[in-house]
Parts: sequence; structure tokens; C-alpha cells
Amino acid sequence: MTTNNTNTITTTDTDNSINNTNTTNINTKDSTNQNNDDTVNIIRSGLQQYHQSASATSSITYAPITASPPATSFSLLGSGNGGSKLGTITVWLTSECNLRCKYCFVYKLNEKQSPGKMSIETADQLIRFAEQYLQPEGTFWFFGAEPLCNIETMKYIVEKSVKEGYKWKYGATTNATLLTKDTVQWMKKHNFTVLCSIDGPKTAHNKNRVYPNGEGSWDDAWQGLSNVREILGVEPQVRWTVTPSTLRGLAENIRVFVEEYHITNMPIDFVHEVEWTQEDYDTLRVELEIFRDYYTKWMMQGLSVFSMWVRDTNAAVNSEVGRQWRSRCGLGTGSVGVDYDGTIYPCHRFIDSHEIKIGNIYSGFNSMQREWMEKWLKMPPYCEIPKKCLHCNYKRACSGGCVAMNYDILGTVHAIPDTFCTIKQLITKVFGELCKSLQNSGNETFNKLYNNRQLKQKRTNQNSNNIINQNRPNQNSSTPYQTTKDLCSCQTKPN
Repeated sequence: MTTNNTNTITTTDTDNSINNTNTTNINTKDSTNQNNDDTVNIIRSGLQQYHQSASATSSITYAPITASPPATSFSLLGSGNGGSKLGTITVWLTSECNLRCKYCFVYKLNEKQSPGKMSIETADQLIRFAEQYLQPEGTFWFFGAEPLCNIETMKYIVEKSVKEGYKWKYGATTNATLLTKDTVQWMKKHNFTVLCSIDGPKTAHNKNRVYPNGEGSWDDAWQGLSNVREILGVEPQVRWTVTPSTLRGLAENIRVFVEEYHITNMPIDFVHEVEWTQEDYDTLRVELEIFRDYYTKWMMQGLSVFSMWVRDTNAAVNSEVGRQWRSRCGLGTGSVGVDYDGTIYPCHRFIDSHEIKIGNIYSGFNSMQREWMEKWLKMPPYCEIPKKCLHCNYKRACSGGCVAMNYDILGTVHAIPDTFCTIKQLITKVFGELCKSLQNSGNETFNKLYNNRQLKQKRTNQNSNNIINQNRPNQNSSTPYQTTKDLCSCQTKPN
């Protein structure tokens, strides 16, 4: 891809699920007693409006390239128009990667991914863009297929920003195979946060995370993680991805990481872009139950092990905050993704599909930023099989999952893949009673990991209400705008 002085933005959004005769209006209230015909009409009406506006071709001509992006009247961000600034800019440094992980959304969903790297010229303009749109202590998070495949530009952005006196923070999501001691020493100098994608011990990891020749990457990845542990002097953060092929033995693999490798900071998530069978769900249930026994022991011992599964279940059964589907992530306002050519997307996951472009770093944000926010905030998300939402035990905590994942799989940001819903319901069922017990007993370790976090989130949501009102472009509008700065587990510490 190359960035031209003019770009045409075309967005399409299709939703196969609206033809399902079981479609139901999904609210935070129990919909059991609602008239089915009325609820079907409500949800269909909302979806019809969404698709009519999203399917129309939107052609936007960018302004000529300038030394720094102009403040635009329609942007929700910036210093000169009453908007709040970004908390994070996720920089897609390159679409190249030295691995070929079997489940990778970059190549699996877009096999014709064009190779390319961010140039020094684009990096210069990115810094100029950040001057206007990034908070003074905001974060540059480096991403991509593998950001360290373009470490030269990474170093240029960081070192020039430091030289010019900016106090931004830096971090990267990496497969860890290129984390040499020299590279980690450089990262230490600039206080990097590093999130390593490692899928458990060697056998499990090497099933999916392989080099182009099919060889496993465990040895190199573990060496990279060990360099982080040794040089940065911090507990490694591990982004662990699970597929049906790595379900068996999952609980034991986690135990090994915790008790033998002493890694307790693991956001573990599942791949939803592949087929899950009933046998897979049954296997997962068994593994979750085994893990629950391990987790109970760790909480009793005061061992602070973070689990996304326990966090989500706790929010579903104990949280007073309630469903916050309008604050799913910093999508398009709290954070954005910037492709290597300078195109801006609502987040880094949208860069792979190259759709939903909301501007570029040369001209700033375009009107698609506001249109995008209006579209995805119009209605609560719902399951691909909507009837499952009626009695969902996770419904109270559901924020709709990854919006970009929804779009990649189903063609709409509102519908959630059934695999996501089924797995969340299963997790909540397995861990529900444990979370209630730990909450009622006042377990100190549990409270520090989860309940204190929820109280902080509650205060954040309350404080953001004023910001939301200030950011509304039309004070008569009833549509709130996203201001949350929370990020997904691809980019930030889980606790």
C-alpha cells in the first residue's frame, strides 16, 4: 500500500444474522416476557438503518499533505475543537512477519496481505500527528504482523520523540523470537512494556506458532522472553492464544507456567475464527474445571495469578457496574491504529482488512470517524444466535467482544460469533460459584486482582460521563460517544 494525496474510502457492512427468524431485541433487562414480534421489529429496524448507512459508498478526498495535520471540525479528538486526545496510538510498523502462525488473523483472513514497512518519512509525519492528537503522556504501542521486523523505524520514532522532549510511553506486542539482548537493552533504556505472544509450554506452543518452514518457534521465543525477564527485571507478560488443537492439557500447561516458570501474568484467550465442535466445548469444560481447582489453591495461598476467565466471571456475577457495552474499548477515540502507510483505523485489528478508514496522519481525521462511532453505538451487541442472549449468564458483563473480530467474521460490529458467546457462558458457569465464594469470604488476593479494579472502572465510567457530554457534536443527540481509554489484551497489562 502507498499513501496518495487523495484516498477513496469505501465501506460495506453485511449481516447474515438479520435473516434469522429468531432475532430478538437484546437489552440488559430480561427480555423473556417481551412480545417477540415487537422485539424482532426493533432489532431489525436498528440493523436496517445501520446497514443502509454502512453499505453506501463514502468517497472522501483528503486535503493536500501538510507539515502537520490540521484540526478538523468533525473530529472527536484534538486540542483545538473541544475534543479529548488519544491515550494510545497503535503503530502497525510492518505487515511482514518472520513466523506463520496457523491462526494469525493477519494472514489467515487476508492471504494476499501486501508486504510493506513504515518509512522514515511516514514516521516523521506520525510524530507530527502525535503532537496534536496524542496525550502528553500517552502511549505509542508498536504492533503489526511482527513489529521487530521493522525495528529501525521503531527506534527512529522513539529516539526522535525523546530528543524532541516528548514524554510519551512505549510498548510492543511481539512473538518474542527477535528479542535479542541488544534489543531488550534498548527497550530498557526507553522504559518499554513488552507483551510476548507465547502459547504455553513447548509442545503446545509449537502446534501453531511456527516458522514458514513449519518448524516450531518455542526455543527462540522463550529465549526472547527470558531476555525480557533478565534485562527489564519485570515479570514477563504472556499473551496466550488457545485453539481447539491446543485444548487438551491446557490446565496443566497453565499450572506449569505458574508453578514452574513463575509466570502469573497471562491474558489467555481463544481463537474464534476457526470451527469449534461440541467435543471441543466438552474438552474445554473439563480443562476449565481442572484449572478452577488450581486457581482456588492459588487464591488460598495468596498467589496473585491473573486470569481473564475469572475477571470476566467476577464481572458477570459480582460487579455493581453493570453492562458497559458503549465502553468496549478505546475504539476510534481513546485509541486508534495507524497503518504503515499512515492510514488511520479505529484500532489495529481493522488494519488487516483495510476497511473502516477514519483518516490519515497527513490530513487528520475524516467524517468517517464520527459516522463509525454513531454506527457501532446505535444498539447493544447480540449473539450470532440471538436467542442465546435471553438467558445468558454472562450478559451482565458482556461488552460485545472484539468489535473488529465481529466485523471480520460476520460483517457487522454488532453481531458476536456464537463461539465467543458459548465459551463465555461456559466460563461463567464453571467459575461463577468460585467468584461468589471468594467475594463473600473477602479473599484479599482476589479483591486486589479484581474487585479493586472494578471499583476503579466504576469511578472511571462515572467521571467519563461529563467528557462524553462534552464530546457530543450535537448536544441534542442521545448517542453517547466512546471516551474509555481501556485497551484490549493485545496491548496492555491485564491488571
